Amino acid sequence: MLKPKNCQSLPSPPPLPPPSPEFHHCILSSTRQIKFLVREVVSGNRIITRVRLGRESGSSGWLVLMAVVVGGICLMSLRKPQLPRILLNNVSCMRNAQQILRHVNVSVHDGGALVLTGANGSGKSTFLRMLAGFSKPSAGEILWNGHDITQSGVFHQYKLQLGWVSLKDAVKEKFTVLENVQWFEVLEGKEGRSLPALELMGLGKLANEKARMLSMGQRKRLQLARLLAIDRPIWLLDEPSVALDDDGVRLLEYIIAEHRKKGGIVFVATHLPIEIDDAMYLRLPPRFPRRMTLVDMLDRSEIVG
Repeated sequence: MLKPKNCQSLPSPPPLPPPSPEFHHCILSSTRQIKFLVREVVSGNRIITRVRLGRESGSSGWLVLMAVVVGGICLMSLRKPQLPRILLNNVSCMRNAQQILRHVNVSVHDGGALVLTGANGSGKSTFLRMLAGFSKPSAGEILWNGHDITQSGVFHQYKLQLGWVSLKDAVKEKFTVLENVQWFEVLEGKEGRSLPALELMGLGKLANEKARMLSMGQRKRLQLARLLAIDRPIWLLDEPSVALDDDGVRLLEYIIAEHRKKGGIVFVATHLPIEIDDAMYLRLPPRFPRRMTLVDMLDRSEIVG
């Protein structure tokens, strides 16, 4: 790297003195009776001591006490690990008096992804609707920033975080392609993102065409452009690759990856293959048992002659 003219390098700081032996054997105590695990990491003239305090009954999580010893000076801070953005705590879900989920525990942090797989009718869309707060779990709770999303005050804030793509595209056929995106952008109080989103999804040249002229794959791209334009942090995608060609699927994978790089969260329900790096997978079991064939019936029956 080039240095600006008339710029002198600062002298190197003197080496830190080694910590006194008594700091090697600090006793970290608490007013409560808790178990802790001490781990010391020695790096040069620094000792970093991590203490993980045991979980007490009724406590909400692990506490982490960090002590940094630098040149005989001990700096301590008490902090809690970062809460997951979305937490499914022992969640069960019923549909038509049939259980499709039982005791699911999932935590999703910023930049995370959860892919739901399963056969048609297994409950993937129902699961997404539950995540969106449109239906309540039959047991357990769904937490956003540590708060139950079914609480009225929390739900109002939570729903403003959600971007939704479903099999019902909500495309207004009498409007132009651009107007279909701008309408949602205006409702969001944003502007200037509609055309770039359409261009990214390969619909820039069709911006002024009526939406009724679009093919099924182009309508799906329009949905995804709308998702990009309103730019909400949590995406709920129900079969997002249906009707997309190979290029469209690659575009979908790209925008998901870029959204996660910015800290966004993605939930995808699909029965088609899609590449999402470092995603968690939850496979839902079939809703109905396999129907018995004639061979099964003959195998299980007794023939009386």
